Amino acid sequence: MPFISRMSIFLFMLFLFIGTETAKSEKKCSRNSINLGKLIDTLLTDYDEHLLPESEGVNVTIELHVQGVSGISEITGDFSLDVM
Repeated sequence: MPFISRMSIFLFMLFLFIGTETAKSEKKCSRNSINLGKLIDTLLTDYDEHLLPESEGVNVTIELHVQGVSGISEITGDFSLDVM
């Protein structure tokens, strides 16, 4: 099951709100109108930008094409790669 962050939900709700407001031909306040400030505050109540999205982190897959390996040091375990 894909992880949906609070920021993704916030952006979805923000675009949904903006889209419905711009689609209206008349700008009238109604009983069902949404206060954007309250919406943002509600969505970001427990948001912490310093926390990882999951306890295990995020898996990232990359593909590298190695042209050469040089500068190998058996003592420190350092090496250099030439990648494409």
